[in-house]
Order: sequence, then C-alpha cells, then structure tokens
Amino acid sequence: MHAMRPEAGDAAWELYDLVLADLARRPGTVIGATEVLRPDGVRAPLEAPPLVRLGRLLDPHLCRGD
Repeated sequence: MHAMRPEAGDAAWELYDLVLADLARRPGTVIGATEVLRPDGVRAPLEAPPLVRLGRLLDPHLCRGD
C-alpha cells in the first residue's frame, strides 16, 4: 500500500536521495539508471514514486503511525 499527501513530495524525494546515496556506499549494492541490484540479488526497478522505490529497496514499513 502506498499513500502520500502531495505536499510531502519534496520531503519524500529528499529521503529517497539520502537513502540512495547511503546504499551506494554499501558493498553488494549496484545502482544503475533504471534499477538497483540489492546485496540479496534482487533487482529493484526505479520507475515509481519515491516511497514505492524506497519500499523496494528497504523494509517496506516506511510510514508515520498517526
């Protein structure tokens, strides 16, 4: 499931950029133009909104619980 208010878009992209930069420094992660190869061998496509992309790259429980 994915839901995000429009006004959160800039923050979501900022978080995505920070996470991707961190992942780029980790062994076993290969970042390409259209996908990321994770250390577990899974290829995560990058064509989606930022929080969906993050869910493919990380534990999918990136949410605010209020």
